[in-house]
Formats: sequence, C-alpha cells, structure tokens
Amino acid sequence: DGFVEIGEGAVSYGAIILPLTGIGEVGADGILDYSQTFDLSQMGIFADGFEAADLFPLVFREIVLHGGPVPLGAGAGTGGIINGMQGSYVVGLPVAAGTISAPVPEPATWALMLLGFFGIGGMMRRSAAVRSTRVTFA
Repeated sequence: DGFVEIGEGAVSYGAIILPLTGIGEVGADGILDYSQTFDLSQMGIFADGFEAADLFPLVFREIVLHGGPVPLGAGAGTGGIINGMQGSYVVGLPVAAGTISAPVPEPATWALMLLGFFGIGGMMRRSAAVRSTRVTFA
C-alpha cells in the first residue's frame, strides 16, 4: 500500500525510553528542525519505568518520529494501521527514523590510533637504518 507500518518494518520494536516533546511544526518546505537539550539527571523526562542508565550506550538507540497524513483509500483491504479508512493525519504511522552516532572518536580510540602511528613510524625508521650501508675509503 506504499506505507511501512510498525509491524512490517521491524522484527521487534523497543519501548520508548525518552519521549521527544515540544517538537514544533513542520515548515512549508516539509522540513522539521528539532534541537533539544536533555538534563538526564531529571527523572521526570523518561517514560515510566526508565532512567538514564537505560538509555546508554547511545549507539544502540535510534530516533523514530510518528505521525503523518494518509489519503483516503490508501491501503484499502489491508489489515494494518493504514487500511483505507483514514483520509487524515495518523498518529501511529512511523514517518522517519535516525540513528545516534558519536560526533568524535572516544579518547581510547585516539590513543590506539596514535600508538599505531608511532609504531609504524618506529618500524620504518628501524628498517631504514638496517638497510643503509656505509662505504669508506682509506
């Protein structure tokens, strides 16, 4: 029917740990610009039964936005959320998803990379010294 619904798009769908609130409106160009800072020490920002420790590590999390317009008749005859009877905005329809990635490598990653560069440099210097030959004439 042209729509990927929750049951079709994932083998399993995790619980909402940190609900996004105050998202605002989508602009006339169809772009949603959302920026939010969360104070993870405030317990009230999490969904019931969750705390900050449940959110980490962030690389195992993703953001999913729900809600979008569905024309009347779309998905007619199917048994999912979109079944041809909507003709309006459907709150439960997943419309966008994104993953969370670290903006910069962790300190341990930097340390390993630098150690590797120094190791390669040392090997190159040592092998160059072994290959050089000195010739002297008396």
